[in-house]
Amino acid sequence: MKKYIQNCIVWVLVIFCCAIMGCDDDDDSANTDNAGTLKWSITTGGSVYSNPAIGSDGTIYVGSCDYNLYAVDPAGVVKWKFQTGHEVASSPAISSDGTIYVGSRDNNLYAINSNGTQKWHFPTGDGVMSSPVIGSDGTIYMGCNDDKIYAINPDGSQKWSYNTGEWVYSSPALGADGTIYIGSNSGTLYALNPDGSEKWKYVAREMVGSSPAIGSDGTIYVGSSDDNIYAIYGNSGGLANSAWPMFHHDVKHSGRVGA
Repeated sequence: MKKYIQNCIVWVLVIFCCAIMGCDDDDDSANTDNAGTLKWSITTGGSVYSNPAIGSDGTIYVGSCDYNLYAVDPAGVVKWKFQTGHEVASSPAISSDGTIYVGSRDNNLYAINSNGTQKWHFPTGDGVMSSPVIGSDGTIYMGCNDDKIYAINPDGSQKWSYNTGEWVYSSPALGADGTIYIGSNSGTLYALNPDGSEKWKYVAREMVGSSPAIGSDGTIYVGSSDDNIYAIYGNSGGLANSAWPMFHHDVKHSGRVGA
């Protein structure tokens, strides 16, 4: 857990340099201008490990360890907050219809309407630290601390699950052919077919909590706790053309709908 939290903090700092950030001082300090001066900040009731996502209207969605998902308008005004039963360290994904998907350590994945009301929740066997992604057919994919990778239908029903034998902090990346790439604390990067069957797996020396990225030539890039970054041959033909095909939306990690 300590290793995971350290990795989260690193990613938060990276996102700050790119666009907006969640801070460990219980602030969502966001939208700084090019001169580096603060535009606004929102104080939450807990640390912010979740990476923000930006909707088509500019609304910023971000989770907090105070058990809430926040929706903040571009001026820094909180539009609403959605309370879960535990910390929200997962980063949101946004579908083409505006539904926000986010996991919580209360053992649920939540589907939340753009007005802050619950659409549905999907119960798992443990906390959800992985960030969901969305396939071209609307299927939601995520990892879970119950050692499983889940595929969930747009109506909130389970499509399939795959057991990795260890916690799954990694967030999936979807190939253009529908292949799901995701790491596990078992030290393995998995490539799964759209039906949940195993296509292949690559075994590293330690846990793969990093979220993979897919190059235009199909190469899969992923990091591991064994101090290595791996480039692995793939044949998916690049990233899927879907609403939210990988962690923080795209290879630039813009976290923005339509980027």
